[in-house]
Amino acid sequence: FGIAPGEILGVVGESGSGKTTVGLALLGHARRGLRIAGGSVQLGGHDLLALSEEQLRRLRGSLVSYVPQDPASSLNPALRIGIQLREVIEAHASQSAGAVYDRVAEMMREVALPDDRAFLLRYPHELSGGQQQRVGLAMAFANRPRLIVLDEPTTGLDVTTQAHVLSTVRELATLHDVAALYVSHDLEIGRAHV
Repeated sequence: FGIAPGEILGVVGESGSGKTTVGLALLGHARRGLRIAGGSVQLGGHDLLALSEEQLRRLRGSLVSYVPQDPASSLNPALRIGIQLREVIEAHASQSAGAVYDRVAEMMREVALPDDRAFLLRYPHELSGGQQQRVGLAMAFANRPRLIVLDEPTTGLDVTTQAHVLSTVRELATLHDVAALYVSHDLEIGRAHV
């Protein structure tokens, strides 16, 4: 399949059908005990499956990003939100402290979260599930990747928060010309929002 910049492709299926396996393959990753035996993942002039693990590690977060099902799993519980957001940017680009701070503030506004110091000093456990997921989206879009894999990012969220998260994904994918693969077991979410 192909996904154009700004397009969202939904993969819907029951638990155990291989949806997440497909998403992880787009990151050049296979679950323990599995290996990718063939095919290619062409992205930004690279075949991700032909790259070494070190090369892939450098490209994850900048060329391709991942948003997990459980937002808390992508956040370090011991670090404040602002530090985690700064680290995502600093891991892929050398910028002045002021430029990094400005980028963090922009990311927070893009996902409709406060960009003030008090909010950025919070720990993940001090945020609601929806806020945690929006921080995860900010981290995934931070370095303007070409592709984002979203692995059931609305599981466990109430309907209103689900709609907000999905509309944020649509807006950011369109605004920044990012292709997105949205994995879900919920056909209604796929019909309504992707």
